[in-house]
Amino acid sequence: MILIKENLEKRRKVYKENNKYIKIWDDIQPSWISNHVKLLREYCPELINDYSDNWISYNEIEGTPVSKLEHSNELIDKVYEFCLGSLLKTKPYVHGDWVVSNIIMKPDNSFYLIDWDNIGIYSETEVMTKLHNDLHSSFGDKFYDATGI
Repeated sequence: MILIKENLEKRRKVYKENNKYIKIWDDIQPSWISNHVKLLREYCPELINDYSDNWISYNEIEGTPVSKLEHSNELIDKVYEFCLGSLLKTKPYVHGDWVVSNIIMKPDNSFYLIDWDNIGIYSETEVMTKLHNDLHSSFGDKFYDATGI
C-alpha cells in the first residue's frame, strides 16, 4: 500500500493498493462507518469494496478527475448540470463536496462523484451556496461565464 494523502485534521490517511483506495481513520465511531457505507451502497454501490470498524476500501473509478481536464465553458456547464442532476438523484441526501478533484469524467464522457465523506442532509440554501462556492473555487470566474449564473 502506498500512502497518497493524509488529513491531520480529520485524522485520516488514504492509501492506494492496485485498483483500490483505502481510507483509514485514527479516531472514528464504528457506527459512523456502518451508516456511511449503508448510504454509499444506496447512492453509489459500485464505489464500495469492503469496510471494517475504522476503514473503508473503495474501488477505483476509471476515468480522469475533472481537475486534470481543460476547463472549457462546455465542460464547466456539463459539470454544473451533472451536479444539479445528482442532487435530484440522491435527495434528501447530497454529496456535499463538489471540488473538481471529486468529479471523475469516465471514458464514456459521463461523470461520477467520489469522496462522499460529507454526505448529509442540508437546507437548499446551504447546498446551492456550497455547490456554487466549490465550483467557483475550482473554475474561477469561468464558472459564472459558462453557467450564466
